[in-house]
Amino acid sequence: MKPTVGRQVHFHSSDTFWHRNLAASPASVDEKEHARSFDGPFAATVVFVHENGKVNLLICFPAQCIGSGEKTEIVEHVSESDGPHDGCWTWPPRS
Repeated sequence: MKPTVGRQVHFHSSDTFWHRNLAASPASVDEKEHARSFDGPFAATVVFVHENGKVNLLICFPAQCIGSGEKTEIVEHVSESDGPHDGCWTWPPRS
């Protein structure tokens, strides 16, 4: 399948992603450590598809993961993966 705008995918977190996004967070140290322990996957929506096949994703993080309510984040140039690799996206498994 090819990604298209509006499709739902899974985003798999990475240490680099967490470090960049939690560094500026007002959450407490304990909340940040809790968020790092949550591996996901996270629900994401494709908001742009680049010519090279990479996508920009709108990622939804659960409140218990961030600690300060629901949060969304745009992540650009994310690569597709055959499995749950850090910093990549996959299609949700079929039931």
